[in-house]
Amino acid sequence: MAAKLAPSRVLLLLALLILASLCEAVTTGQFDTCHEVVLSILNGTLTRPSPLGEINNVTIYSFGYIYEGPVMFLKPSCPRSGLLTLTLDGCRAICGPQIQLAEPAGALSLTATWIFPLAILFNLPFEGHPKHKVRHTLAAVLNWLGSPATALAATIWNVVQIRQCRQHAANRQALKDALHVLSIINQFDLKKPESAGKDIEDGVDKILFHKTLIYGLFRPLAHLSLELKKQLADARSQPAGHEQLTHHEPLDILLTRDLLAELVFQLRTLRRRTVIPTLGSLAVFLVAFIFSVVLTFGEVDDEVDVVYMSIGLFVLWLPVLVAFGIIDKNPVSSVRTAELVERWLYNVDVVRTWAMTESTNEGLDPPFATLKKLKKQWWNVDSKKKFSVGKFVGQGRTMQYCGLVHAVLTAIEWEERVVFQNGIDEYDNYGIKAACNLAGPKPPSWYATTTVAFLLVWTEIMMAVMFAFMTPTVGPGCWSGSCFLYGALSSISWFIQFRKKPRGWWKAAAYFFNGLAFVWLIAAIVMQLSGMFFNCYCLSSPIASPLGWGGFMSFGNAAEFRDSFDLVGWWIGFAVVGGTVPVVAFVVALFWWLKCQPMWKVNQRGERHADQNRMIGNKVVRADMTWLQE
Repeated sequence: MAAKLAPSRVLLLLALLILASLCEAVTTGQFDTCHEVVLSILNGTLTRPSPLGEINNVTIYSFGYIYEGPVMFLKPSCPRSGLLTLTLDGCRAICGPQIQLAEPAGALSLTATWIFPLAILFNLPFEGHPKHKVRHTLAAVLNWLGSPATALAATIWNVVQIRQCRQHAANRQALKDALHVLSIINQFDLKKPESAGKDIEDGVDKILFHKTLIYGLFRPLAHLSLELKKQLADARSQPAGHEQLTHHEPLDILLTRDLLAELVFQLRTLRRRTVIPTLGSLAVFLVAFIFSVVLTFGEVDDEVDVVYMSIGLFVLWLPVLVAFGIIDKNPVSSVRTAELVERWLYNVDVVRTWAMTESTNEGLDPPFATLKKLKKQWWNVDSKKKFSVGKFVGQGRTMQYCGLVHAVLTAIEWEERVVFQNGIDEYDNYGIKAACNLAGPKPPSWYATTTVAFLLVWTEIMMAVMFAFMTPTVGPGCWSGSCFLYGALSSISWFIQFRKKPRGWWKAAAYFFNGLAFVWLIAAIVMQLSGMFFNCYCLSSPIASPLGWGGFMSFGNAAEFRDSFDLVGWWIGFAVVGGTVPVVAFVVALFWWLKCQPMWKVNQRGERHADQNRMIGNKVVRADMTWLQE
């Protein structure tokens, strides 16, 4: 299927191009000239006017324009007297209040280093919606980029549940099929049926949904008694023509097995397969980070700024989010997936209703006569919707708890080996248990997962904050403060998500702060790349000057700072910690992907075509497949 460029990707591409153009449309500022002016004033060859009077080599000290206090992290080999520093007032009086935008060479270098690798954004699980495309895309982007900790928590939690399914299924292919379907349904916003009236309580609808779901998933796996297995083996060995059997597998098992086999084949076919392009984008991103390390520590150019490294650290949570998306892939069409699941549930309910009333073990009608009776009850285009799985909310698209897999696995927990060979009522009991588990408190494993996601994102943000903090002038500044402010704004939704399903004002507040965080993320990166933070206030870092941090600006390029300040060790530490997180996350995600791959691997001639599993005599029992039509 040819891939189309979704509207969201076009918008992101335009945003990146605009950002690049901002970096290119720059002019050389005044700080290089200001350094020469200060030296000339100190030499007595130049005077400048100021609000306090004429600035000369005497008044520049009396006006308090020269900073003569201590400078932290200055190397012992570099005398304090050799470092020229101005106070904030001195910088404004001599250099002026203007902003020195980035020079074209530096801006283009930054653009080439980071803007193009940020195309990794295209590997986020965007999806086109037939309705409300802009709204759905905007909501997803706001959650991914406006609250990465929340989105990463949801993504990793889905991955954890997929891994639980894989471990639970082991090498049992039939159970893999059932649990794969369960993991797909888990990522939809389960709602009550659209046809339900106001007199029907939401809880009853949910329980009915879970009863039908458990029955449809696990009835095909029902275990038979040893005696019946022997009788079936003997019956299948009879010559052709013996169609009337005294013993056969219960008809509802055969029908649900047929329905499940077809559904799982369709869902596996609909799963996106973009692992190689994603790995390529991650590789480009990591190479860009390596370039930033080389440019920061390799002294390639005297004009190279440590901004390369700080920007890289600031967005290193992005490849972590993309890496786990390798496992937690969205379907090619969530609308088609939801449509198939709803129709499958409809037909499962038909079989379940018949089985509850007519006893499959001692059928009142011959099996093929029963199939004729059921023919008019299968799903068709005129059928009313019985079940609605809602919209696709997986992969951190929205702030919502998706714990259906955990609820079901906790309800059955190894007991399908023995319990599901008993009466049909057992499926209803476990459906009720699953519904109760889902309605109850979130499991401890979810809290552990969301905490890990929070720490992963904040580790990268704090490495960027500390890297900027430990860059002359040492202290909290505009860029470090911007990084921290983004982290704070983006974390508000993370705290709101502890409510099981935030609604109303809670949801509105989450979107509001996600929007603020997203806007601030773009604005902060634009200001840093374009040089808008290169002004007297940001260079002086006066916020914490009463505590001995900052309060002055110093002249010099990156190479001079590396030679004069004992900060390289700190920079290396921040770079190592920040760079280790995405590498470890990538290795873990790749390992889990390899382990979980059998769950979604399409087997063209597997259970879908295993007619021997759906035979009575020499005839194959097939459910109606009208529900597969487009």
